Amino acid sequence: MTVNSLDVVDRLAIMDTCNRMALYVDEKRWPELAALMADEIGLDYTDVSNRGLERFTRAEYEKHAAALLVNDPITQHLVASHIVEGSGDQARCVSQFQATHALPNTTGDSSWVLGGQYDRQLVKVDGRWLIRSIKVTRRWTTGNWQVVVLGRAQ
Repeated sequence: MTVNSLDVVDRLAIMDTCNRMALYVDEKRWPELAALMADEIGLDYTDVSNRGLERFTRAEYEKHAAALLVNDPITQHLVASHIVEGSGDQARCVSQFQATHALPNTTGDSSWVLGGQYDRQLVKVDGRWLIRSIKVTRRWTTGNWQVVVLGRAQ
């Protein structure tokens, strides 16, 4: 059994951080997105992009996130079913998500949709819960992957 001594205030703050992550990506609010991250962040999107585990400073992460959507695709991340565990200043939030990416193009369908799970590790710093790692597990996809490729900086 996992130790879970977080009170309701911490659990709600953790869920709020995780929800804001999705909102800030969709609204391309890069400085605010970066402010949700710890000083160093690990990203594991292997299940989606085969890039392996990547590590960034907060400033590097902000540039990395912005470069993924530089050609202005429309995104909508729906995040739900948060399971929060932890104690002290360490926490984990596992959430289910559906991420839609849309960009008119000449390669096929104008959208690509990914359904899966976020597994985020968080740390409490100066009273704020910050994300220190994100692992994405793909459950399913549909549509045209080229929408994602075309949305990135070349």
